[in-house]
Amino acid sequence: MKNYFGDMMSNGYQLLVNDKVVWPYELEESQKVELLQQAILYFQELEEYEKCAILKTKIEHIFNPPKRRRGRPKGSKNK
Repeated sequence: MKNYFGDMMSNGYQLLVNDKVVWPYELEESQKVELLQQAILYFQELEEYEKCAILKTKIEHIFNPPKRRRGRPKGSKNK
C-alpha cells in the first residue's frame, strides 16, 4: 500500500523550506514554530537529519528574519 502520509509530509516539507513561505495570516509565531517542530520530529524518526537542520533554520528565521538588502549589489557597475 502506498504511504500517503509520507507523501504528504514530503510535499509539506517542500512547501515549508520554500524561500517565500506564505503562512496563513491568522497563524501566530508560536503555531508556526510548533508546526515546524512536529515536522522535525517526523523527519528525525526517518533519520533525515539534513531536513531537520533546514527546518531548524526556518525556526530561527521566524525569530530573527534575515535583513533585506536595499540598493544595488556590491560591485555593480550599472549606474
